[in-house]
Amino acid sequence: MRYFLSILGTCFLISFIYSCGTSSKTSGDIDSEQYYSIVSVNSGKCLDVGDKKENGTIIFQCTCNHSDRQKFKFIEDINENGFYNILNKFSNKNIDIANESKEDGGKIVQWEPHTKDNQKFALLTISGNKYNIISKNSSKLFDVTGQSKEDSIPIIQWVSNGQQNQIFELIIEE
Repeated sequence: MRYFLSILGTCFLISFIYSCGTSSKTSGDIDSEQYYSIVSVNSGKCLDVGDKKENGTIIFQCTCNHSDRQKFKFIEDINENGFYNILNKFSNKNIDIANESKEDGGKIVQWEPHTKDNQKFALLTISGNKYNIISKNSSKLFDVTGQSKEDSIPIIQWVSNGQQNQIFELIIEE
């Protein structure tokens, strides 16, 4: 029953975003010219691309260090109201759901920018500058694997479950 309610909640959320676009409950305060650190509320660690610029490099969490590997720009998709491409400063590649997966556990990677839905993401405000990051492709949320608080843990997509490992704080970087 809990799984059904999670699926129902995620479907409602994506339906809301599609029908309403951005609203006071979505990402109205995001500056598309600014870089942000994406910090897991659960672990306090930042999303990171590591020292690789290759397509398919897994996005993971790591102790925040303010390097370009941990800086991301949210570029609003002018054709998709309320959706963003998320560009990494170090690699100049977008965050991407590997192989256009729609399954729980699908890998979050970096890839050359393109126009498919697996590089389009919505932000749902939880409070202040804390968000769920939702894939347009799968309607699933960014998730720190296993609710871990350790370094080098991959970021995956997972159905909404209300846990802290699916909430991310966006912090403006200089």
